[in-house]
Parts: sequence; structure tokens; C-alpha cells
Amino acid sequence: MTMDSVSEIRRRLEAGESVAYSVGPARWRAPTDFRDGGGELRNRIRSGEFATTVVRRWRADIETIAADTSDLLLSQSVIEGLRDIVARNPDLQVPNLLMERILRWYATSTLVLAHRDVDRGRRVVSLLRLLEDIERNAGELSRVAYRRMHTGNDQIPEPTPDALGDDPERDDVLFFVEKAYDRLAGPDGQSFDRAMLCSEIVELTRAAEEVAKMRNSVFAHRSREGSPLNAITVGTIHAYVDVVRKLVEKYLSVLLHESRRLMPVDQTNWQTILMFPWVKSDRSSDRSPVVPYAATPEVVTRLFEALRPDERQAVRRVLNGSEESEAD
Repeated sequence: MTMDSVSEIRRRLEAGESVAYSVGPARWRAPTDFRDGGGELRNRIRSGEFATTVVRRWRADIETIAADTSDLLLSQSVIEGLRDIVARNPDLQVPNLLMERILRWYATSTLVLAHRDVDRGRRVVSLLRLLEDIERNAGELSRVAYRRMHTGNDQIPEPTPDALGDDPERDDVLFFVEKAYDRLAGPDGQSFDRAMLCSEIVELTRAAEEVAKMRNSVFAHRSREGSPLNAITVGTIHAYVDVVRKLVEKYLSVLLHESRRLMPVDQTNWQTILMFPWVKSDRSSDRSPVVPYAATPEVVTRLFEALRPDERQAVRRVLNGSEESEAD
């Protein structure tokens, strides 16, 4: 609604007058809800029909990178949850081979997987290669190209206010597309900000320095001068992954116009498996009552007499059943 229509409705409500009006189409759920053709045009935009061939390749690459980043973040959430469990339980804060192996496996796999996003190989998909390609071809993301990619039209819709003075089609383009590009534009307001992009490339490569060094000297190669694994902390690895996450989420928005959080939701509640003993007694299949090894007949008798009548009766039934089974 326009400010005038909102003011008029407020005035009528305060005066006790009835208000009947149509709120019009729902506000923006996708970059095309306001367009003629509805879902058909929306699907065409989502498919990348109005993007160039180069941008369609970027869109496919950011989807691949996003999926891998989600997997990294899921592993990170598990290891951080495990760390919190250990921090709250002093019994776990002792040297333990299993814990040491879990942390080593995590650090090793994360170093190798995370390093892929700063790989400059010609035939690889990486976040660094994507950002550098966008920087070299920034004209593919001019304001007009961005508007066309996300609305299917080069031009901002002409003003066509409805009966209440609202103009949802034009307002949505101005608010959701033009304002979004304002945050991406360079000084001229019409082209993608290459200086901002270059600073993001520097941020990514700097965050990856220790990860790349450790991966190259310890895991990918066995360097004579390689540092031990404990020379890098989990915090350093996570700081790098957080930079990757931030940039991937941003360029999902730029290329797909999606506000997507990459942290997946665990549907299994992985901590449940830690709530019960993993190792069962070898006598678990024995039907006879298990008596503590230190219990003497006198102790057993006292414990039996301390039970409630119904509990004693239940014990007798169990014992009688065992005896009948042996007789059979």
C-alpha cells in the first residue's frame, strides 16, 4: 500500500468507520510472483533462461559448491557438539584413542575437502575460480543484466497503481531487485563492484593460507619440512569454512536470488546414540539374574528382604521360571 492509503485506513479505523479493501497479490515470495504468467515465468527465471551462457555456468557451479559447503558445515556442527559434550563431562576429559582418532579424521577430511574451494586448477569447480571468473567478466552482472536475469525484463515496470494507489509490480522490482543490486553496484551504480569482489577474493585466499599449507605439506604430499597435524587448530579450520560459507551464501543470492542458509538440519538427532552403552555384557542373553560379583549369600538375602512384597513375588516367579526351564 502507499503511504496515503495506509494513512486513510488508519484514519477510518481510529474514527470507528468500517474498512473494506483488497490487499492485492501476496508480497514477493519469489522474484516473479507479480509477473503475468505466474508460475510459468517463475520457472523460466529459475531455470536461468534470462541469464547468459556464462552466468548459467556460474549458477550451476555455485549450486555444486553450496552442496559441498553444507556437508562441511554438517560435519562442523557434529564436531562442535561433541566438543561441548566433552567439556561438560570430566570423565571424558582423559586421553582416549577413539576421541583422538575422531578429531584426526575430522581435521584430515576437512582440510582436504575445504581446500577444494581455493583450487585454481583449470578443470575444477571452486569458489576461488568462480569469484575470479566473475571479476574478469563483471559485465555479465551489470544492473540491466541482473534485472533481466531475475525478472525476465530489462526495464523496470511502468507505474500502474491500483485502486488504493499501490503498485505491487513496480514496487517489488524496486525493493527486491533494484535495492539488492544497490548493495552490489560499483561507484557508477550500474556495474558490478569489482573492487568489492577483489577484496572478497583476498579474504578467501588469506583465510585459506594455513589450510592450504597444512594440506599440501602433510596430506597431499609428505613434505620433509611439513608441520605436524597439531600445528593447525580446529578453530583455524572453522574460521576458513565460515568465510567460505559467507561468500557462498552471498553468491547464491546474487546468481539465484535465493536467501539460503547452508547449515542443514540433522533429522536423526545424532547425539541419541551417545545416550546408552555401546558395549553390552557377554551375559546379556543369560536369563538368570545377574548378581554383583562381590555379593555374598548374606548380602543377597538382606537385599531380598528389603524388597516390597510384590517385588519379592516377582523375583520368586523369575527364579521358579529358571528352575522349571532347567528341569525341562
